[in-house]
Amino acid sequence: MNRQQMLLRLSFMLSAVTALVLDQVTKMWVMQNMALGQSVPPDGMVRFTHVRNTGVAFGLFPNQTFIITLLAIAGLIVLLIYYRLSPFRNIYTYLGLGFILGGSSGNLIDRIRLGYVTDFIDLRVWPVFNIGDSAVVLGTGLMLYYFLFKYKK
Repeated sequence: MNRQQMLLRLSFMLSAVTALVLDQVTKMWVMQNMALGQSVPPDGMVRFTHVRNTGVAFGLFPNQTFIITLLAIAGLIVLLIYYRLSPFRNIYTYLGLGFILGGSSGNLIDRIRLGYVTDFIDLRVWPVFNIGDSAVVLGTGLMLYYFLFKYKK
């Protein structure tokens, strides 16, 4: 393995671990310091609001934890296979896959451990979300950026 390959793998691992740790630490802080349903500040365009999400994105399919958990595990397996077999070996895809893995894993840990995902970032015009969700969006954005603007056939 050459130096560039090592740095790419390191970027994958660091982005995954960073997303996972930030996700879990912030959720733990919210659960320990905020009552369910509490918003800080009470008003404002951006606030923290402690909610539980038993569904998927935007609260779709509530109370389907078992099925959602199985689908999440399958998705993570597919992501890891893609990481190992992908011909696209560049910083965008490695960071992107790492952020997606870390964010998805954080939400999966919640589903397995608690039966729901803790969400808290409240923009008032969008469903409440968390750091793991943000990491998945960031990772997807990095990969889209690569495929739309950097990839040359």
